[in-house]
Amino acid sequence: MTRVCNNQKGISLLELLIAITISSIVALAIFKIFNTQNKLFAGEQKVMSMQSNARKAMNEIARRMRFVGYDPTEAGTSTFGLTNSSFSASSSASIVNNDSIYFTADSDEDGVLDANET
Repeated sequence: MTRVCNNQKGISLLELLIAITISSIVALAIFKIFNTQNKLFAGEQKVMSMQSNARKAMNEIARRMRFVGYDPTEAGTSTFGLTNSSFSASSSASIVNNDSIYFTADSDEDGVLDANET
């Protein structure tokens, strides 16, 4: 005759192993989700930074293009604005190359084209 002990306290080794396995699977799934979300967030941050830099550059280009040829004294000299590279009225005239455009404007409104106003 076998005796059954009904007042057993605690858990068996098998129950413990099953609980640890299930907990490990859940923890691994949570880690994978977190890691994926972290990578997506970092990628979105890079895209947002690039868009911000592009927006700043476009705003600066637009601001400078609106200012091209600004001549506060309205002297009508050819030293202000966009000019062709074959046209060189003075040493401070603008230059247009194949890969860049240079333009001048009188930023400090003194009527003189300074070296830093190109």
